[in-house]
Amino acid sequence: MKTDLLRQVAGVFLLGTMTWVIFVSITGWSHARYEAQLEDLTVSRASLVALVQRMSELPEDLAKGRSIPETLLWPGSDQGSDLQREIVDLANETGITLTSYGGSVGPTDLEIPTVAFEIEAQSDYSALTRFLAGLERLQPRVSVGSLWLNRLQPSPERPDSARVTLRLAVWGFLALQDGAP
Repeated sequence: MKTDLLRQVAGVFLLGTMTWVIFVSITGWSHARYEAQLEDLTVSRASLVALVQRMSELPEDLAKGRSIPETLLWPGSDQGSDLQREIVDLANETGITLTSYGGSVGPTDLEIPTVAFEIEAQSDYSALTRFLAGLERLQPRVSVGSLWLNRLQPSPERPDSARVTLRLAVWGFLALQDGAP
């Protein structure tokens, strides 16, 4: 009888211990999830504060969507001759060979008019990187609508020189003749 009683006590003790271990495991796991979510919330809150701060630094007209800074506007007509001239000049300066170029269609879902330009070219990698770096420095700024690269087979005379073909579409905001976007 004592043995049965000891077995029952041992069983209850073992069941209690297992219950405690399961409880501690579940609460520990839940607490870890809670801490991770709290950290994510803190990061999100910090991002929101930074975004609100950046928005407060915008000029009032821009924040209300009325206009964009003049430094982002390409002057000229709908044909975008200024943008075209800048891109062609940059291509010539950096050593890429233009195979075709011309006007293109910019984003159609914007309220502000845009001017777009597309080129096809061939170059080596170093000229391409110089061209793309120059494109980043263009003033007014441009956006890349698409960039397509294709590596060409190396020539037998220079197997170490990698050449690429490039198709690039860029666009920018257009200043109308009266200067308003």
